[in-house]
Amino acid sequence: MSFDDFHAHYQDAGSGYDLLDLARARIVFASGDSDLETPFELARRNLLKQTNNNGAGESLISGLRRTPLRDAAAPGLDSIRTMEGGMLDVGCAASFLQFKYVGEAPEIPCVGTASVFTVAGARGIIPKESAGRLADATGLWHDLDTAVGVVTEEDFDVETVPANAMALISEVAGDENHGALIRRIRAAATRSATAIDQVYGMDSQIQ
Repeated sequence: MSFDDFHAHYQDAGSGYDLLDLARARIVFASGDSDLETPFELARRNLLKQTNNNGAGESLISGLRRTPLRDAAAPGLDSIRTMEGGMLDVGCAASFLQFKYVGEAPEIPCVGTASVFTVAGARGIIPKESAGRLADATGLWHDLDTAVGVVTEEDFDVETVPANAMALISEVAGDENHGALIRRIRAAATRSATAIDQVYGMDSQIQ
């Protein structure tokens, strides 16, 4: 795709997914002595500013704002993805930050979700304490989700998981037993949900 094609495609981006792709886009390989990164980055940032200025991104930003999860399951090992403050919740918060602040903080479209929160905290977009809590929760959810996928072949059911498998999952998380792990999950989910409220509620000046 040429720069002209790139510009034409994203100038008329028709979906939120296109805009998120644009916010996260990076050159990962360039052959020879070609200097593509500078003009590409300039084009990308100009397009993002344009979509923000003409309101094209407002529906995306609104869609990424978390609404109360009235039917969300209680925090636990079997609801890591869907619980309030869980994987889906932090993922939406990271995408919100990536799109809303990419013009002012060009380093924020990091590949990893945890890195997005770290950058946002360092730039003063959200409190550093909240950024740390969200980055920590992101790492914990990822580790637990991976461990659950390794030890179970079908849908996870905490009531039927063998004791040795549960012990392994607890060990991966650094907890002594299942009870300690559940207490940690609940505490992390509560801190994460509170921090996410700050992500959507704060619009501080970039430092």
